[in-house]
Amino acid sequence: MTQEKEDPEEKLNLSILITPNGFTLTGADKVLPPDSETDGPRIPCLDAGCRSPESYDYHALTERLKKVKDRYESEENVIFVPDGGVPYEVLVLTMDAARDDQEDKDDQGKARTLFPYVVIAAGVQ
Repeated sequence: MTQEKEDPEEKLNLSILITPNGFTLTGADKVLPPDSETDGPRIPCLDAGCRSPESYDYHALTERLKKVKDRYESEENVIFVPDGGVPYEVLVLTMDAARDDQEDKDDQGKARTLFPYVVIAAGVQ
C-alpha cells in the first residue's frame, strides 16, 4: 500500500506506548492507522507478558518506524510513554530501535536516521 507524503501542516507527535504487552504507536493524539491489515500500530511482545527486556520485538518496532519515517520524512521527535513497571533496559533498547535503522546504511556505512530525539513522558502507574 502506498502512503501519501506528509502534509506540511500536519504534525505527527509520534508516541510509543510501552506496556507489559508490547508497543503501541500513536500520533497526533490517535493510534496511527496501519499501512496494511498485518502492519498495525500495535506490536506485541515475542513472549506473552513481556517477561524480560528481550521479549519486546524491537526489530518489528524499527520496521514499523521506517514506514512512519517514509511518510513523515522531516519528523525527528518521538515521545516514549512507558508503563510504571517497564524496566530501564527496555527504554534504552527502545531508544536504539527508534533512533536509526542499522540495516539501511549509506555508502559511508552510516545508518539511516529515524527518530533521534526522544522525550520520556510520565507513564501509567
